[in-house]
Amino acid sequence: MATQIIGYDNVLETATLTVSSEATGYDGENVSDWFTWDYWKPAATGTSYITAVLPTASKVDYFAVFGHDLSETGSTIQLQYSANSGSTWYDLTAPLEAEDSQVIFKTLSEVSATHYRIALACPTSVASIAVIAFGERLELPKSAPLNVTPAPYSFGNTYLSSKSDTGRLLGRTLLRKESEVSIEAKLVEPEWVRDNWLPFIAHAEAKAFFYSWNYEDYPEDSAYCYIDKKADPVKYRDGIWNDVKLIAKAQVEL
Repeated sequence: MATQIIGYDNVLETATLTVSSEATGYDGENVSDWFTWDYWKPAATGTSYITAVLPTASKVDYFAVFGHDLSETGSTIQLQYSANSGSTWYDLTAPLEAEDSQVIFKTLSEVSATHYRIALACPTSVASIAVIAFGERLELPKSAPLNVTPAPYSFGNTYLSSKSDTGRLLGRTLLRKESEVSIEAKLVEPEWVRDNWLPFIAHAEAKAFFYSWNYEDYPEDSAYCYIDKKADPVKYRDGIWNDVKLIAKAQVEL
């Protein structure tokens, strides 16, 4: 089964954060607000940490990053957890590299802890990170429909073209890298909708999220998403099963 995965639960939103290094105007807390216009940037090269401490143990089984320059700076990012209040740290991911500015989205073996740590290693140049999220992933009970268009193939970028008076093309500027995805599942149980889909929609109406349409085969198609119109209403089919659908703007790179 090609699993559709949504990443919106984010323990960084409820944790107390401690940052080992941050440049002026680039606070570590910026990674938790889901925005891509503000960043965390350490004050110097080396390995810097954001430590997240939760009041109660929270499950984590995905890790996502967007709005980064890891490839340009030769940096890596890693997620760790501690089972003894930070005395010992265990790796949830290896140090993750990036070939470009695309979304990093990883599923993990589930752990539950009160202490998590992000390790950003910048050997020669200091990296910037806009969005980091990790928590419990939401797996849709059905695969994406057969006519799905993954975010990289939606071709929704916005351009500005300059032309001469005679219609000759003088230049072309890429203004925004953006596409559109349709997230949907048909014939799902109403209980799943109430327990899972409705809480996700409540989040999506206010904040961004991550989406992977087929993580097993195409994890590189994962996207950072947000909605700019209301979600489609949940539909009952034959009075028993539900159909759910959400149209979202999507970015795979900045």
